[in-house]
Amino acid sequence: NASKDASVPQALTLLNGPVADTLTSPASLFSQKVAQAGSADEKIALIYEALLSRRPTQNERVMLSKVMSERGDLAIADITHALLTGSQFLFIQ
Repeated sequence: NASKDASVPQALTLLNGPVADTLTSPASLFSQKVAQAGSADEKIALIYEALLSRRPTQNERVMLSKVMSERGDLAIADITHALLTGSQFLFIQ
C-alpha cells in the first residue's frame, strides 16, 4: 500500500481503540516513566520522545505547560491521545 493516509479501520483503532488507554494505564512502563519524571516540562518531553521520537518545539512546550498547570497529571492522557491521533503519528502496517 503506497498511501500515507490511514484507512478507516486504522483511524478508528487510534481514535476509539485501546492504544491510549493501554499506554496511560498505571501498569504500563510508559505511564510509570512519565510519573517518575519531575517537572511538567520533563513529562511533556518524555511523552514526545516516546511517541514521536523528538522533543517538543518551544510553542508546543509553552502550550502544553499551560495545559499541565491547569489540569495536572490528568492532562497526560489527553496529550497522549492527541499525539496518537495527530498527523505526525502515522499508523502504517
